[in-house]
Amino acid sequence: MVISVPAIIIEIVRHGQVKNLPLVVDVKSFFDFRLSQLATFFIGIFLHVFMGIIFGLVYPVLVNREWWNFVGQPYEIFSLVIYSLVVWLVFSLIIFPLFGLGFFGRREGKMVWLEALVSFLLIAILFNLVAPWFKPVFF
Repeated sequence: MVISVPAIIIEIVRHGQVKNLPLVVDVKSFFDFRLSQLATFFIGIFLHVFMGIIFGLVYPVLVNREWWNFVGQPYEIFSLVIYSLVVWLVFSLIIFPLFGLGFFGRREGKMVWLEALVSFLLIAILFNLVAPWFKPVFF
C-alpha cells in the first residue's frame, strides 16, 4: 500500500487526468471487458496490494519452514531480493496471464514488466527495513 501512495495522491490531485500512473499496473481491460479510467485505477491498486499481501504472507511461511534458508540469512536483503525476483516471475508468468494481462503484462503495456519488477524490489527493501520490528527473536 505504501508503494501505491504516490499513485493515489496523483489520482486525487489530477482528478483522473493522468494516463499512466507511476508504479501502478494500468489494467485497461479485465477478462476482455473494457474498464473506465477509475476502474483501471482501482484494479491497478488492488493488484499491487494483492502482490504485496502475497509477498508478505508467503515469505515468513517459507522461512519458518526453513524452505528458503538455502538462499541466505532469513529477512536479509539478499534473500528478500532473490525472493522478490521469484515472486515477480510467478506473477509475470502465471498470475498476469490469469488476469488476462498476458505474459509479463505485455497485453497492458510495454513497461508493465518493469513496473512490477520495481514494485517487487521496493517491497523487498521496505520489507527488509520493517522486518526487524516483527520477526521472531531467534533470527
